Amino acid sequence: MMRAFQTVLGLGSDAWDVYLLYGPGVRWDGDLPPRPDFWMHQLEEADRLAPFLDPYVFAERAMTLLTGH
Repeated sequence: MMRAFQTVLGLGSDAWDVYLLYGPGVRWDGDLPPRPDFWMHQLEEADRLAPFLDPYVFAERAMTLLTGH
């Protein structure tokens, strides 16, 4: 499972300590998971790919996806 997300997120190692958000209606229908609408991490190597985890920003983005604003 971690390797599937590694591929989708463009990571050089297994995907762990990653936090993914998907909008309503997103489905995993293929061999790989869908690309998240937004994600954050706690990995040094992923700084060029996504923001480091900030729980307030993450919660704000989650509310935006859930409510549409």
